[in-house]
Amino acid sequence: MGGLKNKMKLLLENWREYLNENAFGVQGFNKHPQAVRLSAKFKNRIVAIVNVPEHGPTAFYRSSGTGTPELGTENMWLPMGGIGARYSRTTGVRGLWIIKFEGSGKVPPEGHKMHEVGVRLGVAYDRKPFPETPIDSFASGLQIPTAGEVSAMESALFNKCRDDVAKQLGYSDMTTFRQKLGTPGPEEEQNQLRQQSTQIRDKCKQQQQAQMLPDAREWEAIIINRWFNGAKALKKEWADAAMTTDGDYLPGGKNDPRGNFKQIMDRMQQAKQGS
Repeated sequence: MGGLKNKMKLLLENWREYLNENAFGVQGFNKHPQAVRLSAKFKNRIVAIVNVPEHGPTAFYRSSGTGTPELGTENMWLPMGGIGARYSRTTGVRGLWIIKFEGSGKVPPEGHKMHEVGVRLGVAYDRKPFPETPIDSFASGLQIPTAGEVSAMESALFNKCRDDVAKQLGYSDMTTFRQKLGTPGPEEEQNQLRQQSTQIRDKCKQQQQAQMLPDAREWEAIIINRWFNGAKALKKEWADAAMTTDGDYLPGGKNDPRGNFKQIMDRMQQAKQGS
């Protein structure tokens, strides 16, 4: 009986050693994984990519537990395959979502390697938080715009459009139009100004749609998927399992209606040059 216990103890010790030395080879778990902190657009989640035996490089994020309190996932490290985009069957509005384990479940079952690795990550992180860098630093390292820069460009393009349309309506710029709109005057004149305000807004929204540029959150999703793909951690099979609605796609992928990553980059550059 004692011999069996010793064998079991040795097996557990070997397994722990294997996890420490080999299972996290992508980032080097024995030195703690290098994590990336997403922006507030993705709830400031912290994500690390590690090497899971028999499954390869896999990203894990630290769950806040707020979205599914019934699962009790607060502070658990859960696997993710990237960021997907899909259309609601009821509203038709596109939304971004974290591609969950196997495309369907948030929490891997107990006994599965994904579950075991997530538990190990949680223990290690609680013992000593992982070094981390913001997702913007990753984007800058690739020499591509950060989500903040895309947001600033989006605002600049929209403001330029409003100035242009205001000029077409006879004003020097949008500021002058706003001043006129805020000045009390005859009801007929105020009605005309309100109609012009709607006209400016609608024209510029139409221009935004025609440019087919991602907003800041969508661009961050593209950056995340680029990071995952470069580390061979983008789980396309999980995405395929979860994409059951017409129009579902991976942001920046071949089925993105805006085009692939290169086409989106070219379009942003053209829009920037024309601003």
